[in-house]
Amino acid sequence: DIASYHGQYVNFEPMWCWPKPVQKPYPPIVLGGAYPHGARRAIEYGDGWMPVGGRDQDPVVIGARFRQMLAEHGRDPASLPMSVFGPNHDRDLFLKYRDAGMDRIVLLLPTAQRDATFKALDDYAYAAGQVSSSSALTADPRGNVYAAIGGRDAGGVNHWVIRKLACE
Repeated sequence: DIASYHGQYVNFEPMWCWPKPVQKPYPPIVLGGAYPHGARRAIEYGDGWMPVGGRDQDPVVIGARFRQMLAEHGRDPASLPMSVFGPNHDRDLFLKYRDAGMDRIVLLLPTAQRDATFKALDDYAYAAGQVSSSSALTADPRGNVYAAIGGRDAGGVNHWVIRKLACE
């Protein structure tokens, strides 16, 4: 498929995208953004919402408001998962989010030397392992390291993710 766009402020010449997603009808679209505007966009356009953790808004409080907004818009709260992006790395906080019904926590890991990075991953895996049920560490052919921690447990956590790491 060829796509292009010509608007008042932006122009995109014809472009192509490959490979096409295998998942049908399409991969879920998870929207980020602060409450309430990000939540409204997620409810209208998305398949999930990810507010940024560690800011002025408590994800547990806005999560309850988000689920109320979903119901008011006629959407089943179970149909639109809520993730927390970038919270402090704290086991008790992970438990709090799990118990409040958060579906996913995305952890940040700053770029560091290899040994420091792997120690941090071990620490995160231990903390998340106290809350969830599985963990994995993988690398791609270019040497980028990815860590995914989680699984679905009795507390309702779908999975935990630590984003791509660059190791020297």
